[in-house]
Amino acid sequence: RLCERGLGMEEEIEKRGKEGKNKFRPRSLSNAVWGLAKCSALMGSCSFQEETLQPFLLKLAENLSSHPWPLSGMNGREKTMTLWAYASTFPKAPSTLPSPSFSPSTVLFSSSTPPNHDPALIHGLFSAAASTLSAPNCTIRDLSTLAWSFATVSHPASCAPSLSFLSAAAAELPSSLPSPVHPRDLSTLCWSVAHLSTRSRRLEEPLLSCLSVSSAMITSSALPLSSLHTSDIVQLAAAYGVGRRDDRDALRMIYQVATGRMAEFRCWEVSHLTWVCARLYLCPSGEDVEDGADFEAFVDKAVEACTDWRGRGGPGSGLEGDEQAAANMAWSLCVLKRTDEASVRLVAAALRGAEAMGSIKPEHAHQLWQVYSLMKDSSPEVSSAISPSFASKLEGAWTNEKGRLKKSSERHSEMSKTLTLMGVSHVNEYKEDIDMAIVLTGSGGWSRPRSALPGSSGPPSASTRVALEFDGPDHYTTGPSPRALGHTHLKYRYLSLKGWSVVRVPFFVWDKIPFWASMERQRYLQRLLSTDEEIRFSEKDVSVYRSPKESVWGGKRSSRYD
Repeated sequence: RLCERGLGMEEEIEKRGKEGKNKFRPRSLSNAVWGLAKCSALMGSCSFQEETLQPFLLKLAENLSSHPWPLSGMNGREKTMTLWAYASTFPKAPSTLPSPSFSPSTVLFSSSTPPNHDPALIHGLFSAAASTLSAPNCTIRDLSTLAWSFATVSHPASCAPSLSFLSAAAAELPSSLPSPVHPRDLSTLCWSVAHLSTRSRRLEEPLLSCLSVSSAMITSSALPLSSLHTSDIVQLAAAYGVGRRDDRDALRMIYQVATGRMAEFRCWEVSHLTWVCARLYLCPSGEDVEDGADFEAFVDKAVEACTDWRGRGGPGSGLEGDEQAAANMAWSLCVLKRTDEASVRLVAAALRGAEAMGSIKPEHAHQLWQVYSLMKDSSPEVSSAISPSFASKLEGAWTNEKGRLKKSSERHSEMSKTLTLMGVSHVNEYKEDIDMAIVLTGSGGWSRPRSALPGSSGPPSASTRVALEFDGPDHYTTGPSPRALGHTHLKYRYLSLKGWSVVRVPFFVWDKIPFWASMERQRYLQRLLSTDEEIRFSEKDVSVYRSPKESVWGGKRSSRYD
């Protein structure tokens, strides 16, 4: 009855707005919308949601976008309740992330978009609300719930009012300390800003600000990780992964707690946490990584737990039936170079499960193709896990993705111009996502042994096919000592498998050379590629390669810029 009454509210909203009367109370509207959405969520899937609640909320969103005075009349908490109601009813973000207003163990909505509605109506309402929101006037609880609502409906972060509010919300977090911050509010805010930062780079700095506060609270024990629900731990870790933030002390404490509470986690949560380990390249097998023991212990437990879930059988157990969790887990184990028997069995099970599903999302097909390509030769179990026809489908999805048109970055273009000045023939944006492909033909060769080249990988036999890769900031962790991310390591392993010798140019080395010093750039690439023993710029300016010598301060330099 309330929804049916509300469907005729348009004239009343318009009338009260013109007459300036206070009979229509925005607070009442906020309470009604929040209560209906909460009741609907508790009832679960039923005809009430599609036939009654959704039409009412959509009509109301259209009215509020056209006549936003009710929003202006709501305080921060009432706007929070209203937007939460829409996010809970019309979600687009993954359903595995819990709503901050309910029990965290309850999955409140489906990840599928509700039918028969125009997303522009929802986004119009959120834009109108963002223009009236003031972050300093909201509590941290309201800020985290509002950010969650924006993230859950996948609101375009390019919208100026929304972007301004979300940036202000992140900035408010440090100023709220040392006032009490509930752990769930912090994890929700971090995840929400991280989710939205994938759509707008302008939110990357606010995200790092949130994570800095999070790290400070974790390491000072102001954020009791042991009291967090498992889903909150996953949200927090995912924010570090998306933000490429390698705060090792905070991450180590998160994973120590996760390892000790492994039995409490669900399978998809374990998969997400393992993905963060792989994304930040925290514990690659066979490599000595600083402070990697705690992360390796977690991955050992994660593999054991997922294997145990598989053994139990039944619907929803293990990775079977969860496309994203299976793809993430297989990809992560491949990135971390896990070749033990249990990990290989888990990867094979993920591949078999993907084929049994029939069709999978392109991004998951790309992950599984990389895994299959890199592990099939060394593992018969992985090689025989899927049929040749399904392997061809995975390869086709990968080829289509890598064949799309790509625009080179400004740094990439500058490096390409430098190669042209050097007379080095190359192809930009080559297949397999190669930045610059160089192929030596005829009498072409290297002026010194391939194995001696700094920053290179791949067998010497592949020395006539060179993939020159410019690694921008997105390939590295953030912080004072950037490290290459897991997907970057995996890409170069894949290219090496395909017969390419990979030579990497880190952005933080290239950026040291002034943009006007074209000869310096040529000298740097000459030494990196070893194109010639000597490059003659003029009769008096000659560049000759010499091996790095001991510096006067001691230690060996790897380049002239060290």
